[in-house]
Amino acid sequence: MSGQRQRLGVYILVVLILILSIS
Repeated sequence: MSGQRQRLGVYILVVLILILSIS
């Protein structure tokens, strides 16, 4: 269960970097 939470955090981080790259 904790592993799923860690994966969610990584996903959010990737999305943030993507948005910054596109900007």
